[in-house]
Amino acid sequence: MTPAEAYTLALVLAATSSGCRQELCTDIATDLALSNDFSFEDRLAMRDAAAMVIRTKHPEVDLLYSVQLALDCYLSGVR
Repeated sequence: MTPAEAYTLALVLAATSSGCRQELCTDIATDLALSNDFSFEDRLAMRDAAAMVIRTKHPEVDLLYSVQLALDCYLSGVR
């Protein structure tokens, strides 16, 4: 899993979880954002990709596959 995929997945999980899980996923997303050299534009694109995954989420589609497809739509050359 690439850093971009991990960050986007953490954003998705933080947005779709509640309670302690939400806090944990938010902390993970923050740590990933700070420990990787993402540009501001890349972080915005990954947030847009996370929003796309959340909007199109389906139980029969693997979450990581959805993240990869969304990143392909929003990021070019980062992965």
